[in-house]
Amino acid sequence: MRSFLIAAGIAATLGAVAPATTQDDGMSVDLDAPGVLYGAGVAIHAETPRGPVYGQGGWIPAYVSSLRQYADHGVTVAFQINTDAGFLNGSSDLVPTLEAALADLSIEAVR
Repeated sequence: MRSFLIAAGIAATLGAVAPATTQDDGMSVDLDAPGVLYGAGVAIHAETPRGPVYGQGGWIPAYVSSLRQYADHGVTVAFQINTDAGFLNGSSDLVPTLEAALADLSIEAVR
């Protein structure tokens, strides 16, 4: 429950910022990913199956964290896991899979 409350607080903070952030505010993170922008410390995934997504991820040895706001649904998902196995070399899709599963679960819960 505490994690949910922390995520809700982050959602309220991002909710105040994200709607004012537009595609014109960011720069492409990679030529191979034109739909992913970065600006003001927030990654902007403009077109996803869940609508626009704002967020940030991070890594330190043995930990990976993720924060994603699904603006069209009023849902924010944040987590930190205590493994970085496969993260740096891209051999694992654990983080994006977990992001997607938690997003779908959260979006369904607020419908």
